[in-house]
Amino acid sequence: LRRSSIGIVVVLLYAALFIFNANIGTVLNVLIAGYFDRYLVYQDPGEVHTGLGIIYGTGMLLLTIFYGRTQNKRIATVVNIALLNYFLMPINLIINMIARVDFYFYPAVLVAYPVILGNFRGAFSRVLLLTVIFTFTAWKFYGFVNFPENLEYYGTYKTIFSALEWY
Repeated sequence: LRRSSIGIVVVLLYAALFIFNANIGTVLNVLIAGYFDRYLVYQDPGEVHTGLGIIYGTGMLLLTIFYGRTQNKRIATVVNIALLNYFLMPINLIINMIARVDFYFYPAVLVAYPVILGNFRGAFSRVLLLTVIFTFTAWKFYGFVNFPENLEYYGTYKTIFSALEWY
């Protein structure tokens, strides 16, 4: 297979995860109920709020496919691991527990970002992509901290000097 056809297959597989998420969700729920009963609590599906995360993830998947294919073998392995991270997003919409696995793949994504930026031509496009990456990361962090279940723990800033209140 040519590299361009592999990229098309990867994008079609990614789209299929969104299209068939109800069917995949049924299989995953049965699998978790049968073999991982202590994780039944985490079977709630993820939520789509604005859709910006899906757009961002799809865009970064496409950039990673396009710019990751020109790298040497060592870097290509890390970029391929980063691609797995983007495939977790549609599965996260099926079962929210999968979002925890994202933390294990995210270091590969952090390595893939400079590789992608290194292949961009022109300073404006690099600055634009960096701005998008930093803005989305800050937006994700803000959403995590202000999530109603996390607001109690992360809503107020505490220092080591406020630890005296706890004793």
